[in-house]
Amino acid sequence: MRIDEQNTNTPNNKRNILLVGKTGNGKSTIANVLVNSEQADTFKESDRSSSETKQAKSEMFEVTYGNEKIIYQIIDTVGLCDTDMDEKDIFLRLSEAIELLNGEINQILFIVGGRFSKEENEVYNIFKSILFFDSECNISNYTTVVRTRFSDFEDRNECEIDRKILEEKIPDDIHIIYVDNPSLKGNENKINV
Repeated sequence: MRIDEQNTNTPNNKRNILLVGKTGNGKSTIANVLVNSEQADTFKESDRSSSETKQAKSEMFEVTYGNEKIIYQIIDTVGLCDTDMDEKDIFLRLSEAIELLNGEINQILFIVGGRFSKEENEVYNIFKSILFFDSECNISNYTTVVRTRFSDFEDRNECEIDRKILEEKIPDDIHIIYVDNPSLKGNENKINV
């Protein structure tokens, strides 16, 4: 299923958010943060080199803004460039994720866990061609790069330097968010809420 300008808007009370990126970049971690889940089985996370997510998984939650209730659907996709899956299987799993959107998309979070590699550039361009075939419909209207494991995320100068590098690699005018998401394993006692 492809996305065009006529079917990118969901009903006023529902927002679809698709998470994509290479294996190990932190998609499931971001998904768990978004749904505010402390349950280990909501979106399984792994430090291994093969993807923990073998098929698309979706979770919904509701947020109230004044008198309006918004339902968010977070869709975690299979890790791209997974060493345990061939390209055909990966695209099959991605098509399953796209079906969960029902032709309606509000946001794509493209998760990058480190330097923006040639593989990630290829993945970005593949998604662009698969989802946004209409030249009138611009992927940059729906995509935010979430740069994980960026320890200098609080340093505006470092973020700006990295932003310029990313803008050279991704010519589309996209939004970029910087986060540092170190593993909490072994650091449970260091967490202050």
